[in-house]
Amino acid sequence: MIKLPSYEWFMGNIVFGKAGNRYSGSFGCDPLKGNIAEKTFRYSVWLDKDEEGTMFLKAVHYIGPNALDSTDKTIITENRFDASSEGILEAQNWIKEAADAFYNN
Repeated sequence: MIKLPSYEWFMGNIVFGKAGNRYSGSFGCDPLKGNIAEKTFRYSVWLDKDEEGTMFLKAVHYIGPNALDSTDKTIITENRFDASSEGILEAQNWIKEAADAFYNN
């Protein structure tokens, strides 16, 4: 089950000019072996700003063993959502659909 935190949680310290919170998760690891040479569905969500300074919710997902920062950008799927509680629900559903597709293959 994928359940993203509230909009206020993502805001973190943005109101004080600092970074917001990033939420990440993964599925598919073997509890005894971890994710060594195994397919793992990974996702991450955070608030970001575009060139004009408008805030949006960014969500990404990919399949692989590495953390987001060390993953080939060509295998990462990303999407933008409204920076709101409704946007969080849309992102949550988008990630859930991708995770369901991962498990059904």
